[in-house]
Amino acid sequence: MRSWDRVIGYALLPLALLSCHVSREPKSDEKSKQELLALENRWLQVEDDPVALDDILASDFLHVVPGAIITKNQHLQFLREHPAGGKRPEPAFRRSACKGLW
Repeated sequence: MRSWDRVIGYALLPLALLSCHVSREPKSDEKSKQELLALENRWLQVEDDPVALDDILASDFLHVVPGAIITKNQHLQFLREHPAGGKRPEPAFRRSACKGLW
């Protein structure tokens, strides 16, 4: 009987390990979601600060504006040449939600 206990134990071991791995995946997804939201919120906080945006935006960032598509460097240069004055209205998408990404 002892040998059957071992056989059953060895047969169930991969299932136990797999269930541990599967149970960790949602936490990873949740962590990714939180990191993405934190980055988006940071971007919204510093959207008029070219120094801070330089760290956030990817080198291949493209900004679609009416009639043109500008690069990261062009976007940052525009912000340097046209600093924001006064308080801006709150964007409608300030409280965005990550849907369909995971």
